[in-house]
Amino acid sequence: MSVSRRERLAADLALGLTCHLLPSPWRVGDVRLVALGRLFLWPGWDSLEDDRRVRVAAFLSLRPDALGEQRSLESVLRLVLAEETSFVIEPSDAAEPFWQRRYLPRPGKPLEQRLDEWLVGLRELRVYRPGIAGVERPGEGEVTLETWSGVGARIPVAHLPDDPHSSVVSEAPARERVRVDVARLSTLAARLDASGELSVDYGQTVIDGFLPRLRSDTGKAMPDAIDAGKLSLLVAPTGVGKSVFARLLALDLAQQGVPVALVVPDVASVWKETLQLESATQAAGLALSVAPLHSWRGLPKHLAAHLEHAPNEDPTGMKMLERLGYACLLRAYVTEGRIVYGNEPCEQLHQSRLKGKPRRVACPFALRCGRFSAFEQATVADIVVLNHHTLLAARMPFPVEMMEGRPGPKSVMELVLRRCGAVLIDEVDAFQKVVVDRLTRSVTLSSPQGRISAFYALSAHIDQQRGANQPQEESFQPARDALLNIVRQSEGVAEAVQTGSLEWPRQGMTWREGYDAWLCQKLFADAPGAHERLRALYDARSLRDFPEWEPVRELLSPPGLRPEEELDDVKLRMEEVFDRLALPMSCAERTQLINRLLLRGALVSLDRSLANLRRRLPALEQQDISLASQLRDDLLGFLPWLPSPCGALGQRLQGYRLEGGQEDKRVLSSKILTGDPHGAVAELGGLVSEALSGTGRPILALSATGRFIGAPGADVLGTVWAYVEDTARNVTLRSAAVATRISGISQRRERRRATEALTRELWQTMLKQHLASAKHDPGLKGRCRVLLVTGSYDETRWVGQALRNEAGHRLTVKQVGRDNNEEELGRQEIERFGAEPEPAVLVAPLSVVARGLNILKLDGSGESALSSIFVVVRPLPPTHSAEQMLRHVSYNARLMPPEWQGAMETLEAERRNAWRRVERVKRSHAAFSRMDAELRRELVCDTLVELVQLAGRGRRGGTPVALYLVDEAFHDTAADWRELVRELLEWWESQGALDEMERYHGAFVHALANYAQWGARGWR
Repeated sequence: MSVSRRERLAADLALGLTCHLLPSPWRVGDVRLVALGRLFLWPGWDSLEDDRRVRVAAFLSLRPDALGEQRSLESVLRLVLAEETSFVIEPSDAAEPFWQRRYLPRPGKPLEQRLDEWLVGLRELRVYRPGIAGVERPGEGEVTLETWSGVGARIPVAHLPDDPHSSVVSEAPARERVRVDVARLSTLAARLDASGELSVDYGQTVIDGFLPRLRSDTGKAMPDAIDAGKLSLLVAPTGVGKSVFARLLALDLAQQGVPVALVVPDVASVWKETLQLESATQAAGLALSVAPLHSWRGLPKHLAAHLEHAPNEDPTGMKMLERLGYACLLRAYVTEGRIVYGNEPCEQLHQSRLKGKPRRVACPFALRCGRFSAFEQATVADIVVLNHHTLLAARMPFPVEMMEGRPGPKSVMELVLRRCGAVLIDEVDAFQKVVVDRLTRSVTLSSPQGRISAFYALSAHIDQQRGANQPQEESFQPARDALLNIVRQSEGVAEAVQTGSLEWPRQGMTWREGYDAWLCQKLFADAPGAHERLRALYDARSLRDFPEWEPVRELLSPPGLRPEEELDDVKLRMEEVFDRLALPMSCAERTQLINRLLLRGALVSLDRSLANLRRRLPALEQQDISLASQLRDDLLGFLPWLPSPCGALGQRLQGYRLEGGQEDKRVLSSKILTGDPHGAVAELGGLVSEALSGTGRPILALSATGRFIGAPGADVLGTVWAYVEDTARNVTLRSAAVATRISGISQRRERRRATEALTRELWQTMLKQHLASAKHDPGLKGRCRVLLVTGSYDETRWVGQALRNEAGHRLTVKQVGRDNNEEELGRQEIERFGAEPEPAVLVAPLSVVARGLNILKLDGSGESALSSIFVVVRPLPPTHSAEQMLRHVSYNARLMPPEWQGAMETLEAERRNAWRRVERVKRSHAAFSRMDAELRRELVCDTLVELVQLAGRGRRGGTPVALYLVDEAFHDTAADWRELVRELLEWWESQGALDEMERYHGAFVHALANYAQWGARGWR
């Protein structure tokens, strides 16, 4: 392995920063604390001086990929330390492990001076993804632009607009904190309310209602400032005014000259919040600008939905249409093909040239047509409103410069953290889930039937480019070889399983280490060092320490899958070797052992090939090959920057899934688990902001369920800044007595039959009488409406139709759908369900209705129009998924870090714990009733978070709500939810967490205790 100059500089910095931060003696293994971004483990990190933190953050922001993963870090450090240019290894026993060896800086300049010089050098070598070039302008005539899809355009040179200048962004100054001044907020609220033009009463909602109930984490009155450098959590029940407070605070800070980013869950929320903010600024006469920001690719679809289902804030839809509508100016010059609205080729154009290959160029009208106008506005707006996904994953579609002439941000996250003095994130637990999704990416390795894989497509694209790029031949050929190697290997694995030469695990998803525990037990009886011996069987070096296993190594190395006839020969020879080794096992076990060893070899080879390709892709990106950028995102998971790109494991975990039945061509795909999502969110205001903007930022994160102990998907590991205690006892949790089960049925036809049968049974045994009683209950006046929650749009349609068949015209039944039928409501129309005549039933998927909706009575009371919610299908997240594994490992690594024993020892303890958690997921049974107890408890907690959010739809305005668990799977004796909830309550109490859970979720926690008949503490 060769080391680039950039990697060498970064290695020197990592070695030097370790000496700069930690006391001597310094060991090579200590460097991982800095290089792998696990600094939160060190007790001295939070109190470190600002200038030292800035150096560390600057290094991490410039760190090459190779130094963010333990194996490649080791390779780079070995080569750099062997050169003894800046650091020397102290003499030691040759057998001493590399990580334990001590090193020292060479005498010379002061270490701080050298660190700063290395940082300057690393900045100069920083690799940016190349921006798309502008159109080359000949002196006269026409410019010809084409796309690979057959669109052609010819533009007279005289019609080309002037080259656009980069937008210039001013950076927000560093602030230790931003003030939350109640007096200022009160004055602003009074000014807004005095206009009489707004639908929200800010004084009543925030000043009189929300703020007096707000308490600091110590239980005292609310804090008066939000500190920079950390993620501050605000936890409060649904419907108490969190979002209105965030809006008022954003207006107040912007008034004071502090640019603010307000981050909301989705695009519809972005537009709604933007309209409400603009209405507020106009009503109060505030000279503030507001910019809505989200992906430009889906803009036509969102505009169409907005016009079709215009909200109250924009009843004609024209406000957003005038603001974000655009017209493609290139269309006027099209001579071949056609440009479809919403699918314009903004970044897919190539310019024909007299000499050389066509060159990829940006549309010359890109900053004139209006498609990117929101991004332009965001560079200067006082308040930027954007959705979760845009903050995490969007790139700037045009060049941006900082005021001082420095290169500007390439990503939206960098733009926000550099120019906004405060960031407010609504529904932060949903934000964390988006981070997990971004870090568990899937990519197809072998070619599906009738299509080619991205790897084959990229290799073919390289072949097209090679003739015109001879100077870059040295970067093209290794990448092409790596791509074709992956194609051959993945096709070989899929074919071997198809023909029966290789057996794939039943659970579908597996990993290279998927059977390691089983293999170590069968081969080495779990002797000390068994895992190291197993890994050595796939190494090119001979086994001097246990030579009797050398014949096995020779058959497995180099790892990979042989052709079928050679594979059969390997199997026979392995049978003979195992006969000589006399391993105590049956013939069936031996056959299984050989299959799993060969499968492991195939996956080891694929892992190595994918790692090799990752190193090659940046060179292709520099040659303006867009397919390389897309593939790199799929392989690494794209976030603008991660402090710890490989998390507690110290490496990316490559999972593999084989899909397709016996009749179909099997398709092999890879699922990549990478990073530390919980750490990325917890450190957003600290290390992430310091790396991307040079300073910490105040981040206030709001949610009803942002602190839910034991729920890896929802529990955000920031600092609780303030909370509103949930003292209401207005939630009831009950079982619905039905005998039909849906959860666990995978066959579509059977699931439909079960869903329809359950609906009929529910109507006859309970729902009909329930609605009749509610209609005559004076306490439920205006609320005789029920929500039935399903797991998908299909189930929603089945339940809705079955219920209409049973109830007839006596009952109004609406379902949430995407077909615009008379019985359906679109997502944008759900809040209008409160206008349906009583009694009425709404059927909707959980993912659509759990959050962010206000289905209210029409009397202006602000009370929920729903009295009851029936959970038709047990809503469990998928088990044995890559997302579950990443959540489990990342959450527990942050929640329960090992005690500090020194940098190397602490890191190794964290890594051992993380791999034990990986093994726990791998070994756990996939069936919920037989799952590992800890994993099952985490799934229950994540499910309860959804139920808490769901209950919030019925608690608006302080109204009581009853939740009914319908699916018979809730009452399965093998995994009865009453017993599971009882165990969870006892676990919270044993962990000292029950008081905190009662404080934040009192209504729901007491409902759980009553449901489970848990009488501890005298609650019942």
